Amino acid sequence: MSTGHHSQSTWYSRLFNESDYFAIHYYERVRRAFLSRCKNPEVADDLTQQFFELKVLEGKLLEKFKKKLEKVGGDIDGNDSASAPPSFRKFLYQAIGNFYIDHYRKAKRKDRPNLDLQEFDNLVADEARNLDPDALYALSVLHRAIQSVRNHFRKKNKPHQWDIFESLVLEEFLTGREPSSLETLRAKYFPESQDNQEIHNALTTVKRVFRRVLWTYFESESDDSTSCEESFAEWMAILKRSNASLHSALQAAYRTADLPSADASMALSVAMARGRELSNSAESDACDDDEMSILLSFRMDLPLHEWINSDRMMALLPRKPARGGNDLLAEIRQLTMASLLESDNANSGIPVELSAIELLSLIKNESKRLSKSDDTAIPRHIHSLFYTLSSLIALERFGKKISSLDEETLSSNIQWYLKRAWLDDRARKAFREFLVRNGSGN
Repeated sequence: MSTGHHSQSTWYSRLFNESDYFAIHYYERVRRAFLSRCKNPEVADDLTQQFFELKVLEGKLLEKFKKKLEKVGGDIDGNDSASAPPSFRKFLYQAIGNFYIDHYRKAKRKDRPNLDLQEFDNLVADEARNLDPDALYALSVLHRAIQSVRNHFRKKNKPHQWDIFESLVLEEFLTGREPSSLETLRAKYFPESQDNQEIHNALTTVKRVFRRVLWTYFESESDDSTSCEESFAEWMAILKRSNASLHSALQAAYRTADLPSADASMALSVAMARGRELSNSAESDACDDDEMSILLSFRMDLPLHEWINSDRMMALLPRKPARGGNDLLAEIRQLTMASLLESDNANSGIPVELSAIELLSLIKNESKRLSKSDDTAIPRHIHSLFYTLSSLIALERFGKKISSLDEETLSSNIQWYLKRAWLDDRARKAFREFLVRNGSGN
């Protein structure tokens, strides 16, 4: 992505003038920031809702940043000053941190009403010191990656692989406890094994998935003013200076071979983040069935707006939709490839305000682009699968042909995917139903 002033101004203009864009693009980031502090999903949901109502809408958060931007002599129309504009990310996470401290202060006062005033102030001050906006941002990204990888290994009935990773990589750095021995883990998970190879295989699988998932989040976190590479390098630097233990854990999570020194170049860090070894060879970029299965499950459940251009999604909305507000935006945020496949309503779970065919065409076109790109952490077969799935949904649910695939080619592609051990059950079900309806067998 471009890092020039013009593209940054375009992004600012979109941010300030389209509140729906902000609500879709940043809602999950705000929620994850709160979740990284409170550790309670219900509390995080409540805080996020309150933040958008009280700070973004009533408190005019975006207007305040616009004024801050104008103070340095720039504006949102491309007439920037020579000085660098203030960071919206820092501004946003500072606001999130302040909002959380207000919540923390009220909650602690309620829980400990008899606490001495000085002790109470010290307690709140200690919490506030941990809420540097850069650190809050860095921890929320890491927290999301860890939670997501853990959940998908459990979802695919492979919790032991995550447990091995957690025991050998995370536990020492996050809790201070000694990691479990290989012998202990082998006795627990592979009692018939005579060596530790299965332990190493499981550990390597989780590490490789973790790196790819993390890089995917930087693909969605970056904006017109920063590239994925720049965002990742900055994030690593923030994590290193704000939390040495977590930075060490992250380095250990990347290590499938010996890591280079901590002074590795940005390009080297990016290569590791994308799940590629230094040779960048096809062999090092290949995934086994376990990795593919987890990555596909992750991608199926990833909100569409996190990997499809947000501008293009917003352009599908009519200028004045009959139904607006939080309900519509929440439905758009929750759209995933899985939700399109699993929905049994007439519009495949797509809000009626959106054109289903235009959205499916957008998914198809973006999947085609990504399947030919070298700059994505997700394997190309998964992008090609999404191309086929979006074409299938358009044809089966809406009677519209949105790709150049004829029925014979579509059936042949489907047969190929059905032979893959890593294919998601939701996609497998849709493919089999199509073949049965079209008399092509199982």
